Amino acid sequence: MKKLILFFFLLTVTISFSQKMKVLEGDFKNLKEIKNYYVVFDYKDVMIPDFDSEEDFLKDKMLKREKKETGAGEVFKKSWLSDRENKYHPEFIDAFNFHGKKKGLHVSENSDDNFIMKVHTLTIYPGYNVGIVSKASYVDTEISIYKKEYPDTLLLKVLYPKSYGSTAYNAGDRIARCYNTLAIDVLRSIKKKALK
Repeated sequence: MKKLILFFFLLTVTISFSQKMKVLEGDFKNLKEIKNYYVVFDYKDVMIPDFDSEEDFLKDKMLKREKKETGAGEVFKKSWLSDRENKYHPEFIDAFNFHGKKKGLHVSENSDDNFIMKVHTLTIYPGYNVGIVSKASYVDTEISIYKKEYPDTLLLKVLYPKSYGSTAYNAGDRIARCYNTLAIDVLRSIKKKALK
C-alpha cells in the first residue's frame, strides 16, 4: 500500500512538473555534453502584473513612498534595480551550483565558458507582506542556451512560468527566492531530459 501511495505521489509531482515548463525551441538533448555555462540575466521589457510597464510600476510605488517620506521613492527604485545583481543573480547561481554539483553542472557570471545560459525575466510579481496578509512572489522566465559564437542558433529555449518565491517581509528577498526555485527547476529539467 505504501509503495502504491508513493507511486501516485511521484506521478503527480512528475505530471505537475512536466506541465509547468514548455520547450519553445530546440531540445534538452542538445545539452547532454555541456557542464559549464556562462549565465547572463536579461530584464528587457519585464512586465509587472496590473501595470502597463515596469516604469509605470516604479512611478506608482515611488510616488506613494514620496508622499510619506521625502527621498523614499528614489531609495525604493535604487533598491528595486540593485536587488537584481545583489540578490536575484546570486540566488540563482548558488542554488544551481549547489544542486548541480553531483552532476558536475555549473554556472557563472564571470567565466569564458563557450555556452551561454540566458535567463530572461518576462514577468515579476513582487507579492506582498503586510503583517496579517501576505502573498508569495513569482517570476515568469525564458531560459535560452546557445554557443557564444552563434547567439542566433538556439540549442534550447524553455518557458518557465510562475517560479514562486516566498512571503518574506522584504520584496527583494521574496523575489530572490523565485530565482532559487527557477534554478532548481532548470536543473531538474536538465537532469531528467538531457542527462539520461
